[in-house]
Amino acid sequence: MKKTALKLLFLVVLLLLLVFGVAYAETEQAKNSVLDEPELKGVNEPFKTEENRLSSAVKLIKNMKYDEALPLLELMAEEQQDNAEVYYLIGCCHSGMQRYKKAIKAYKKAIRIKPDYPAALNNLGASYSALKRYSKAVKAYKQAILYDPGEEVYHASLAEDYIELGRYEEAIESFKKAVSLKPEMTRWHLDLGLVYLCIGDKSSALKQCEVLKELDPYLANELLKVIKGESDTIRLFPHPQKKPEPLPTTKVE
Repeated sequence: MKKTALKLLFLVVLLLLLVFGVAYAETEQAKNSVLDEPELKGVNEPFKTEENRLSSAVKLIKNMKYDEALPLLELMAEEQQDNAEVYYLIGCCHSGMQRYKKAIKAYKKAIRIKPDYPAALNNLGASYSALKRYSKAVKAYKQAILYDPGEEVYHASLAEDYIELGRYEEAIESFKKAVSLKPEMTRWHLDLGLVYLCIGDKSSALKQCEVLKELDPYLANELLKVIKGESDTIRLFPHPQKKPEPLPTTKVE
């Protein structure tokens, strides 16, 4: 009788262990399936690492979903007040929504944490430029170039704001540096030709026209029309990160 009772007890214990073991295995499998998800699809979903949170915000920004990326980044900023990249991305969100004053504050925070942050300095310059504060923009671009002199866009951005300030000689030098770093950039050759015309240097403008013939015959022809006086106005391209509005036309003498 005792042996039968012990056998029954043993079977009950074994059955309970089996049931709990299966339940535990299913729970662990469920946990692993959540952690193994290949992509993060929403701001409110759990994140595996800080790197994934940041990369998710970057994806949202690239897709111009600034209003979705911003709350995520602001939460990260509260948690990581010394993370320059987070403040830089917050600035990118505000820039994308054309909130340039807020963007400036965010970029400045990033730069205070990491003074040698050329991308933040460049975007700071672009934000000042969008607000028509060209002198401050020039200063920011110069600092960006100091830390990354090989980035051609910084030189071109500086040139464009020199134009806004009427500092054509300095604009020419900056455009020359930009095209030396990226000779295939047709826009900057055209801009350079137009700035030469602003100071009355048709000979140098014609040289840019010859360069453009190899790169973009249409633009070369347009520049030639201006040089010959067939078109009496020119439009200088706005900065790529400015609000998309045409700049005032400049009369060719």
